[in-house]
This record gives sequence, C-alpha cells and structure tokens, in this order.
Amino acid sequence: RAARMCDAGCRLSLAQSICAVLLEIDPANSSAQLLHRDTFAPQLLPRRRALSAEFGCRAVEGEAGWRAEAPPMQAKAVSNGKSGSGFLVAGGEGVAPSEAGSYSVLLKQLHPPEAALLPPLLPALMARYASPGGSLLARYVAWVRVPDPSSRGGAPFEGMLMENVARPPPGVARGTRLPFAPFDMKGIRLYDHERRFEATFGRRGLKVPARTLASLTKALDADVELLTARNLVDYSYLLTAVATAPASPTECGGASDRPSGAGGEAGAARGAARGAEERAPVAPPRLLQACYCRHVAAASAS
Repeated sequence: RAARMCDAGCRLSLAQSICAVLLEIDPANSSAQLLHRDTFAPQLLPRRRALSAEFGCRAVEGEAGWRAEAPPMQAKAVSNGKSGSGFLVAGGEGVAPSEAGSYSVLLKQLHPPEAALLPPLLPALMARYASPGGSLLARYVAWVRVPDPSSRGGAPFEGMLMENVARPPPGVARGTRLPFAPFDMKGIRLYDHERRFEATFGRRGLKVPARTLASLTKALDADVELLTARNLVDYSYLLTAVATAPASPTECGGASDRPSGAGGEAGAARGAARGAEERAPVAPPRLLQACYCRHVAAASAS
C-alpha cells in the first residue's frame, strides 16, 4: 500500500530528508519535510550513527555545497494488518523488508485523522518515553511529510518513523529462528494470536521472575493510564517467547529471580529481561525482552 501511495521518487525523498537530519546537512535536494523536529530530536539524534548506516546515508559535496544521499526506502508487507496503513523500511545495505532483524525502525503511513490528533499528544508521549519506569509504548522517532508523493500528484504522504518492535530481542543473533512467532495480544476477545498462545502454553500461560513481572506491569499500567486519560483505544501487547534452558516452574508471585520454563521448554530470556529493566529510562521500548504471566498482565491491561 505504501508503494502505491508513495512512489519511488517519494521514497527517495523520504530517505534523503531523514539522512540530512542525521548528517546535519540542509536537505535542499529533497521535497520531504520532517515535522516537529525539536520534539523528536531526543529520540532520533542519539541513534544518529546506527540509523545513518541503516539508511545508507552519505554526505556528497557538490557545486551547491554538501547534500545527503541515500537509497530509497523500501515497501514492507505486514501480515494480518488491519489499519490499512502502508509501511516502509530503510534501503541501506543489509536491510531486507522480509527480515525483521535487519532494521531497527520502520515508517508507518499516517491517515489524516491520525495526523490531526497526534500533535497535542506528543508532549505527554515524549514524557512517558523518558519516565524512570520506562514505557512499553512503541517509540516514535520522526514525523515525515511529502507534499506531492507521486509523479501523478495527489494528497500529501505523511508517516511516522517508529521503533520496530518485531525485531529479535537483544542477545539473539540475527537470522536466529525463534521457536515461536510473536503474539500480538489484543485483549478484547480471542483473536488468532490469543488462541495460538493458549494452545501453545495452556491455561497457565508463561511463568517469569516476579521482578520482571513487576517491572513490566508498572510500565504497562502507566501506559494504559496515559491512553485512557485521552480516550484512546486499540492498545495491543506484542509478546515474543524466547527459548532458554529448562528451569523449575516459578509462580508469578514468587521471589525467585530465575527464568522459568513452560513445560520445561520455554521461558524468559534472563539477560534480555535484565537489560530491559536497566535501560528502560533511555532505551527504546522492547516488548520482546521478557515474557509475562498472561492472567496478571491481561488484568492490568483491561
């Protein structure tokens, strides 16, 4: 869908404008605009080096001065997507749209109602990202707009560059086949993901250390409070289970800090979970870094 709404020239313009900001060059060779730049700077600029590589950014000197060059962004297909939005990923070397572990961010197309409603929410959202307890909300890092997105003309294309929450958790090598596909938990009724979760782990769900559960629940409660205060809905929880060595079952309320297994086959990735807690105030949210006890987290989200 994004490829239809934003043609090759549009996708090139997006990449060049993002690279111009990352390289601190005037984006004179691009028609794309970055909106609310000061607001998003704390999210975007600390990633300057990694994102420059991901987008394949290059600073090229010409007669008119320096300009940012980059390969065009690539269209990304999303399975089971219900929003009708298009998605794009960077075009740098090694980025493959079909391989979630190859890119850290993706650009989600914004519909006009979303573009109108988001600006008043941005200050509170940025404050949530920076809160000491961390946030599980997908992190937005830049807002881009192309006034004329195709050679045929048409409505402006707007998109939000956001954290790729579907990439493998830290410590899992790129290309590693995870034992379970991510679970996109909606919490409204039993969709396919919820049914697959229950069929895989049974009614008891996954068991994790109490400390990990407390950290996740605290962040989740604060996120839900932010959304409900603004009458926002459609909050889903993306969960990935990472296989570890078998361990003895640990109840949710227990004091053990050991990762535990579900039937001796699955558990939380201990190092990843600890990293999530330690980096929560400044790092992007990683919904994949730990598993959670299904009935407790569901109660918190409801």
